[in-house]
Amino acid sequence: MKKMVPSGASQFAVALCIASLFAVLCAKGHAYLLPSDQIIEFMAKNFSRLQTLVVDQSTSCEDLEDENSAVVFKETISIKSPDLYSRKVLDQQMEGRSILDQRYRQLLIKNEPERLLELLSGMGVDLKKVSFTRIDGVIAYCIGDRHAASPKILVQKEKFFPLLLSYKVWGQSSEERIRVRFKDYREVGSGWYPFEIVSSSRGRIVEKYRVRSIRVNEPLEPSTFKVFAPITEQGSSQEKKQVSPQDENLKELIKTFEEKYSQ
Repeated sequence: MKKMVPSGASQFAVALCIASLFAVLCAKGHAYLLPSDQIIEFMAKNFSRLQTLVVDQSTSCEDLEDENSAVVFKETISIKSPDLYSRKVLDQQMEGRSILDQRYRQLLIKNEPERLLELLSGMGVDLKKVSFTRIDGVIAYCIGDRHAASPKILVQKEKFFPLLLSYKVWGQSSEERIRVRFKDYREVGSGWYPFEIVSSSRGRIVEKYRVRSIRVNEPLEPSTFKVFAPITEQGSSQEKKQVSPQDENLKELIKTFEEKYSQ
């Protein structure tokens, strides 16, 4: 029996089909990359209903170069949207102890996406660079340069939780970095919060925060609050001041008045 030999046209058609199938398979292997502003918008929705937070936590501080530096104590962190916070240490011996930069907590409460983008840009994150990466086996968006030492934020691809933030310390040298890892997200009220946060600086000083209890959207007295550090390096350090309760009450009064008569 004479064997059938494919013609040149048939061979070309088969090759074309194989190439098309290969292209489809490759396309399926590469998911669409969202732009940074859309990623941050989805991320912000996870915390959009958290107006205030009162977090009772256990704090562990350690200097890896000093074996006798490890301390553990309890404290309460209060946050009011968008940029007010206060800290109360429940162990008097630890009162006045300095802690690492806390600006990252603004990601975990109600904030406008535009303001978060400004915050991240001020931290040195390159918002024009977006890629996929993995952290502890979880697929995440990486906003910023992928280089290990570069400022960046990793946002979980599936639920848009911030998983890691590396950023420049405000007012310090360009070499100073804070690295924050967010873990163990749990639903609180109508939002989410990481019940474990690990913060480090220079790869040496490590602070671990473990939530003991958390209260959401409770009325808070603003007189004890301070403002987080300026969101950009152009801000003045004098902005870190106590907020006048009279000013805060006036703002609330004006807001109520506007809502009443705009209807």
